[in-house]
Amino acid sequence: MRARWLSVCFVCALAALLHASIASARGSGKISLSAATPGAVTLAPAEGGFVGSFTIRNTGAEPLTVSRVAVRGDEQDPRSPSRLSVRFAQGGVAATIAPGDSKLVSIRWMPDRDPRMKQALGHVIVTSTDEGAGEVAIGFRAQVPQALPVLTTHALSWLVMLPLFGVVITLLLHVTRGRSSDRARERSERAARVVALTVTAAQAALTLFLYARFSSDVTRADGNDGLQFIERVVWIRPLGVEYFVAVDGVSIAMVMLTALVGLVGVVASFRIERHVAAYFAAYLLFVAGAMGTFVALDLVLFLAFWQAMLVGACCLVGVWGGSRRQHAAVKLALFGVTATALLFVAFGALWAQSDRSFLVDGTPVMKSWAIPELMRVAWTSKTAALVGLPLWRGAWLLVVLAFAITCAAFPLHTWLSDVVATAPTPVAIIVCGPLLAVGPYGIARIAFGVLPDAARWGGAALAAFGVVTILYGALCAIAQTNLKRVVAYVSMSHMGSCLLGLGAATPQGFAGALTQLFVHGIASAMLFVLIGALEDRTGTCEVAALGGASARLPRVPGLALPLAIAALASMGVPGLAGFWGIALPILGAFASHRALAVLAAIGMVLSAAAHWVPLRRLCFSGAGASDASTVDAVEHAPLDARELACALPLAILLVALGVWPVPLLGVISGGVRDLVILVSPAGPDPLAALAHALVVSAATP
Repeated sequence: MRARWLSVCFVCALAALLHASIASARGSGKISLSAATPGAVTLAPAEGGFVGSFTIRNTGAEPLTVSRVAVRGDEQDPRSPSRLSVRFAQGGVAATIAPGDSKLVSIRWMPDRDPRMKQALGHVIVTSTDEGAGEVAIGFRAQVPQALPVLTTHALSWLVMLPLFGVVITLLLHVTRGRSSDRARERSERAARVVALTVTAAQAALTLFLYARFSSDVTRADGNDGLQFIERVVWIRPLGVEYFVAVDGVSIAMVMLTALVGLVGVVASFRIERHVAAYFAAYLLFVAGAMGTFVALDLVLFLAFWQAMLVGACCLVGVWGGSRRQHAAVKLALFGVTATALLFVAFGALWAQSDRSFLVDGTPVMKSWAIPELMRVAWTSKTAALVGLPLWRGAWLLVVLAFAITCAAFPLHTWLSDVVATAPTPVAIIVCGPLLAVGPYGIARIAFGVLPDAARWGGAALAAFGVVTILYGALCAIAQTNLKRVVAYVSMSHMGSCLLGLGAATPQGFAGALTQLFVHGIASAMLFVLIGALEDRTGTCEVAALGGASARLPRVPGLALPLAIAALASMGVPGLAGFWGIALPILGAFASHRALAVLAAIGMVLSAAAHWVPLRRLCFSGAGASDASTVDAVEHAPLDARELACALPLAILLVALGVWPVPLLGVISGGVRDLVILVSPAGPDPLAALAHALVVSAATP
């Protein structure tokens, strides 16, 4: 009897529950958002600002109550620029929509007359009684009209796609050359050189255009996550992957470095005579990958460009390198694959534990690959583990290790000297420039930007890691007898100073790390151009085989001055650009890591000594050369027009930025402030704020 009553009660409860659910479904409408055009709402110029609209439709059988429409974000997290408003066309931010009916929602952006923010991107969030849909959103975008809109709207895509177009053209030239006569083959090779030069020159010109229109004082507090020249569209919708590129104060200097060094490398590559078209295809693939890595803000897109850069580098070293090119290429590939695997694991773990978000058009996704969205996740509240540590610490450790491999930090450095020693001069230029720069940049962008709590946890260890790299690289550089290997180990030491600056987590440290990346890329490029000129004339890079007699006069009339400028800039002599890249990380570390700062200063002195030995032998009095014919060849062979075209702009830049560093320090100031606020929530110290104000006032006409 009792069992029968229990059965009856169970059936009644089930029926009541079913009836309640049906009533609930009938008691609310179904929400649907739509715009005039597919994708995000485009705001058009109107009424002194920008206006756009979208429609909220009730597709259900009951009335739909929209309790609120608002721009996504708040005062603590301004996702979009200020002076944005959203409301129904009839007024208000709430409304009731009858079944089958719809209402129009208006979005307005009223920027200043001369706005710092030239774009407005974001989402409008709609909250309604449709519990099945949850919180829904639609994306919007606006672009302040500027001169040459084709360039300004898609500037970063042009920077990436131009070298990719060059890859396609040069590959076609390489494929068709085998069926041609010798004269036609020469024309094909000449055409490949022209294509590469045209592409990289256009890229460099576009970078100057970008720099001139970049607002250096924009930060995350201004909206758009502090990003400029944003391009964001859905790429692989089922995976939630977007083509998301932009620049800020952290990446703008790296973009300029890649464009400038890429152009110099092409001019230096005109001496390549074997498989010329294929060489330039691999070279342009590297440039496109490096440029894309610095502007990508989606983790999948970042890895795609990263792989393109590594493939290009391995091909250049393995095919056009010296006698040990295969050994060096295999070593580079193995280290690159290891770094990629570490990043793949870390990125996958971050994606799996990320929060619900929206694609650029408002499509909801349960997980996000976008770096700005990952920066908003409260990682310390996640209970997942990675490599035996809490997720936020384990992912940080993997990311730092991967990028430490890329920047040849000790003891993950053994690939660099082999690659640089066997690579042709133009390849050594881009390896010690953009390729090494990806390491500290990736740590700043991902390890510090996405995981600031872990950066505070491991910052001191990273600084110590950097100091060990400084000392080891400097000592190894002193012991080298080959000029290319000297520059390789000095580069390793300079990357250590970048790690020290990042680990210090101070305004001076961050500014010094970003400055060092740019200055080192310029100085090492100039050094390799001049070392290549020596090698072309003497057939060797061995220090013992070079140099002059005992006279205290320059041994190489055309090489002495530019070689001295490049070496002294790399040494960090005051008055040249390298001084800021070496001094600022040490100053930034002195406040919290005094012992490490002192050791780093000692390491920089040792690095300077490594420069001085070959510089004294090549340009001033020396112990005498082992081959008199080598001395004569060096003394009486000034730089030719191609070598001057490579070295002269770099020398001017090193001198100009050494005397007046504002054009570089000013452009990275916004990115430095954002990093400091992320890692040190108290914000920049008063001295840094004063320095920034002086920089901005000096840069403003």
